[in-house]
Amino acid sequence: MRRASKVATGLVVAALFSIGLLLAQGIQQGDIKGSSGLCCVRGQYRGTHTDTKSRTCTNPKSEQFTLSMEQDGNCGSKIWGTITSTTGPVQSFTGTLGMGMRPCCTIEITMTNPKNGEQSKISGTICWKDKNWVASGTYMGPSGCTGTWTMTRI
Repeated sequence: MRRASKVATGLVVAALFSIGLLLAQGIQQGDIKGSSGLCCVRGQYRGTHTDTKSRTCTNPKSEQFTLSMEQDGNCGSKIWGTITSTTGPVQSFTGTLGMGMRPCCTIEITMTNPKNGEQSKISGTICWKDKNWVASGTYMGPSGCTGTWTMTRI
């Protein structure tokens, strides 16, 4: 009986030590993932979007933008915020995060122009790279222009 008790105690101590290491590692990584398993991406980002020339996008452009993103508590799937481009109005967005390949999450955003209500769809991947969040993807605007975008947390 005593041997079984010592083995059980040893297993409990080993499990607690392992849990402590995992928690310490999560804190050192700066809350990369929440308890939901999704990326913790709240913050300010700077990026660039570039239109792809096509018959529906005859005057493509490239612009810089700043994105301010909020996120559900405990790094949930709902995100929202504003996007400010260098030449356009401040536009609100709502979106979702999904599970991606570690250490990444998928991101889907719908952005609405406050002047005319037109919507743009944005999708991509956001990943923890070199101790920072970086993201890239594609978009489709209401004017018929599609393109690519990249951004980094600042």
